[in-house]
Amino acid sequence: MMYISHRGNLTGPNPERENSIDYIQEALNAGYHVEIDLWGSQEGRLFLGHDRPTYDIPENFLKKNQRQLVCHCKNVDAISNLLEDVPYPHWFWHRTDEDYVLTNQGFVWIYPGKTPPKADTIVVLPEQFLQSTEDICQYADQHDVVGICSDYIKPIRYK
Repeated sequence: MMYISHRGNLTGPNPERENSIDYIQEALNAGYHVEIDLWGSQEGRLFLGHDRPTYDIPENFLKKNQRQLVCHCKNVDAISNLLEDVPYPHWFWHRTDEDYVLTNQGFVWIYPGKTPPKADTIVVLPEQFLQSTEDICQYADQHDVVGICSDYIKPIRYK
């Protein structure tokens, strides 16, 4: 099972720190994968931030952590720049909140509350439609999901 921290969150949303390098690094150091929001510029630069490019990314940060990061590319420049910078990035892109999105590594990234297909599925923000960590773990087992992306990933992982 892949336990994926949503924007660096481990025990609940923290908008002030989400997508910041230090916050992401804390989740990586704790052994989690991390979903990050990635922006690119036409000049070839990459940034983190949910609604806009907010944080500069240090050189080699993405490359060094590529096996643990899932990059939500927020614009087309992010895709181009990421592919130039990182040998084997894990990424996905969508224009609006789609029910199902296929990542470049063949995982189905599903919108909260949608039924997982019979495929390698990552359930996103299950806390938005399930009541407890026990319910989330039972749901993941029942649907044979391969990953969970959550703001509360630490309690889910250790349930």
